[in-house]
Amino acid sequence: MATQQQAPVTVTRDPAHLVVDLGAPRPILSNAAIGGGWRTARYVVNRTVAAGWNPPDIDTDMSDYLGQLGLPSEQCVGLLTAVHMQNLVRRREQWQGWAIEALATVGVRNAARAGGAFPLAASGSGTINVIVLIDGWLAPAAMVDAVQTAVEAKAAALAEAAVPTATGEIATGTTTDTVTVATLGRQPSSVYAGTATTVGHCIGRAVHGAISEGVQAALARLNDRSDVSFS
Repeated sequence: MATQQQAPVTVTRDPAHLVVDLGAPRPILSNAAIGGGWRTARYVVNRTVAAGWNPPDIDTDMSDYLGQLGLPSEQCVGLLTAVHMQNLVRRREQWQGWAIEALATVGVRNAARAGGAFPLAASGSGTINVIVLIDGWLAPAAMVDAVQTAVEAKAAALAEAAVPTATGEIATGTTTDTVTVATLGRQPSSVYAGTATTVGHCIGRAVHGAISEGVQAALARLNDRSDVSFS
């Protein structure tokens, strides 16, 4: 996924982690616990950890793990999940010059509803991590738009699948979800990325497709007690 004269994006996956190498430091907006916020970074790493994983210092533990992979922690955005990377879902959308790819790991055991009951009964494991790669450029405010559009698409997919919370409501996500948006080039460009824009439409379709497939697989894992990677 790369435009002319742009370093290619490479995606490397093994059962324990996913590494997205953006080819060069790129603008990223993320709510990841490790390296989140508005920043420039080259790598996005989605790491599988055991359910209940809770080291004394998450930053140090993740930095050590990234070091084992040969990655500089200051150039990484780090995501955590109990979902095995064999369950990664990828969806790509292209339209009117824009190319968007969504990569998602989906767990629903920790499902919750924004605006619903406080999720006291939610499990500690189970999360939805979404990485959105945009082959173009977005203004800073449009990056926020992109996150919003991705979250709306995720919530729509969960509603369509009628994913329940522990209190019986329809979930809009889990209590620990992350969204990471990265832009990869200068063209095309947009100052908006809501659902009425071409780029926003593509983001919504890519994320919705990835989450929809991931949710079905996550629900199947929940129903299979022999599969311990049910988060």
